[in-house]
Amino acid sequence: MRKINPDFCFNSPQSHFGEVGRLDAQWIGAPEAVAAPVVMMFRLIVELPQAATLTVHVSADERYIFSVNGHEEGRGPERGSLEAWFFESYQIELSAGRNVLCAQVWAAGEFMPHAQMSAGLAFLLVSEEPALELSTGIAAWEAVVLDGCGFIPARICWGRGGDTFIDGRNMNWELLSGSGSGWRKAMTLCHAFVAGKTNQHDVDARMLTPATLPPMKMEPWTKGRVRYATATGSGTDEMISVRNSAPALAAQLEMAWKTSIPLTIPALSEFRAIIDFDDYVCAYNTLNISGGRGAVIDLLWAEALFVENNPNTCKGNRDEIDGKYFIGEGDCFISCGGKSRSYAGLWWHSGRYLMLKIKTGETPLILNGLTICQTGYPFEFVSEYNFSCQEMNEIAPIMKRALECCSHETLMDCPYYEQMMYAGDTRLELLAIYTLTNDDRLPRKAIRTLNRSRDFQGRIASRYPSKLRQLIPGFDLYWIGMVYDYALWRGDREFVREMMPAVHMTLEHFLNHLSPEGLLETPSGWNFMDWVPAWNSGIPPVAADGLCASLNFMLVYIMKLAAELDEWQGNATGADRYRSLAGELARNAAGHFWSEEHMMFADDSDKCYFSEHTQCFAILSGEFSEEREKMIFDRVIVFPEAARSTIYFSHYLFEASRKLKRGDLVLERLRRDWFIMRTMGFKATYETPTPSRSDCHAWGAHPLYHYYASIIGFRPTALGSGRFTIEPMCDFLDHFDAELLMKDKIIKISGRKDHETQHMQVKINSSPMSTVIDSHVLCEA
Repeated sequence: MRKINPDFCFNSPQSHFGEVGRLDAQWIGAPEAVAAPVVMMFRLIVELPQAATLTVHVSADERYIFSVNGHEEGRGPERGSLEAWFFESYQIELSAGRNVLCAQVWAAGEFMPHAQMSAGLAFLLVSEEPALELSTGIAAWEAVVLDGCGFIPARICWGRGGDTFIDGRNMNWELLSGSGSGWRKAMTLCHAFVAGKTNQHDVDARMLTPATLPPMKMEPWTKGRVRYATATGSGTDEMISVRNSAPALAAQLEMAWKTSIPLTIPALSEFRAIIDFDDYVCAYNTLNISGGRGAVIDLLWAEALFVENNPNTCKGNRDEIDGKYFIGEGDCFISCGGKSRSYAGLWWHSGRYLMLKIKTGETPLILNGLTICQTGYPFEFVSEYNFSCQEMNEIAPIMKRALECCSHETLMDCPYYEQMMYAGDTRLELLAIYTLTNDDRLPRKAIRTLNRSRDFQGRIASRYPSKLRQLIPGFDLYWIGMVYDYALWRGDREFVREMMPAVHMTLEHFLNHLSPEGLLETPSGWNFMDWVPAWNSGIPPVAADGLCASLNFMLVYIMKLAAELDEWQGNATGADRYRSLAGELARNAAGHFWSEEHMMFADDSDKCYFSEHTQCFAILSGEFSEEREKMIFDRVIVFPEAARSTIYFSHYLFEASRKLKRGDLVLERLRRDWFIMRTMGFKATYETPTPSRSDCHAWGAHPLYHYYASIIGFRPTALGSGRFTIEPMCDFLDHFDAELLMKDKIIKISGRKDHETQHMQVKINSSPMSTVIDSHVLCEA
């Protein structure tokens, strides 16, 4: 049983410690495991005179599945970095007599995900019971390499890592339960250190930290149908023709999947089937089979089928499979021929479609069952909406699904291709989370994890954890925005105080990049701003001097947020300084980038390029008059040559629209970029307007935040105020009803338009509080 908040205190003077924050327990390895990639088994046999309940703490490099007496206790470790290497705590039940503690541990090496970090393959278990020593490096742990189990390269998903390969013919199946032969004494590798408790440690040491998140959900998934099945398929590179499908065979496979009624695949035959889950799913797949020695089984996942036999081409309507090509990513299993053997992928997959591809040998293969186990962060979303605009209601579940599927041990950009936590994406995801649930564990972890990536210059990695370091200047600044958002929506002064030195460090780095003319010279890295089709790699065009208007105004905007944070923390001097510097930079940028001809700010010094992005940050900076803000906004949204915001940056466009009370533009962009998703068969929000690479990108869920905070207009009044302001921006609606999360309360709110006055009459918890669209209603939290 997993313990979420372990009682074990690493500050304790018990014998678990050396003198410098070093545990008595040590990391161990398998003697034959020279290097990754490798899958290993560890076991400890414990004889007890009577039953006992114990607490143990478990971690591994890279991953583990921990079981006691054949029962899986949990998986981990929670994804982190060397600076915060997580361990899980379990309360385990041992019986009188023989007990077997067992762990399957793997290190994928060159095939590990980009978001996985590693100091070398290893396993650790720390016992909390001094009278019964179970800890690795002390107790008599044994280990063995699990031959026949390994990894194959990813086909198209470069970021998520390799897929599982199991050749059952070469695997000793008894090892999985901690029995069998070949076990040898485990090899002691190195000491284990505790984060924040040691005054010296190895430079590549994993600094142990208690897991911060609950276990990921593990739920059977049986929704969906088999849409295609054939016994004559010859490969994934052939076009799918539903006309050639065998309905009876499809029905048999569906029975095997949903009710475990066996399906026999004849010898010397090929079988292909496509399951449509009718939703976007993140899940572990397990196949139980008998016989069919040498049969090759591929379980391939896809978000959608492709129009051409090329993964870089478009996919068209995601509901359609006929006449398309299935190009997927997944695990490969070779049958050992044994009875009722379960082949399980070590890591989860994602998508809407699953292809089961089987090629049998000299004997038939019996498919006993297929298990799809949905996984992800166990959110419980609370806020609900019902708008007179039906399209807004219909797209909400798609946005929520994207947010769910991009929330795991970290937040991530997308579950299919990369599975990495980017700062720019994460800020938008967190805003949606704040309006849907009170669960702050994943938001706090995200902010802290990105902060841990900070280098000596004050720069954070654009994505973290990551085995490859990438810098995006704007994402440094968005991290400060994340701290501000957490302060505004959660009011946690102590947490924010912990982050303030890093906020200052970031800003000082950017301020050190001001030119003699007082303009921001773009810091090193990929200056990504948005996936505008006309921009090379999402980078705004600049002149020969390299000055970027949108980044200059972004810095002004972020410095103003930092000033509010400083003021809230009692640092009035720091707040005044940042406001003064922001005003000075805004004046310099306005003088340099203003185009009198176009009456708005240019993107570049030569005034050749214009975008919504630059105008939005200028507006959000709060450094210009309302008249000027309205003028540049009105100009840019009709200027035909201006670069338009896509899915990601539309959040900042919506923020600017709210400031200028332009709800009509929010609705127009929702119609252009979001409402079409449903008609195109999407089950989650895409990365960019079609053709889109990723069919599940949670930055596209940010309108959930704007439903709450912009359209209904329900926002905290100020940092730590405990008060909320209602300022609707919904003149395009006839009515709305919503149940909104406000701190620990659910607020029922409704609006009805008075068609004579065109005012929205707002009611809260049945107490009428009438307000015109542009007035305020204050509520105590």
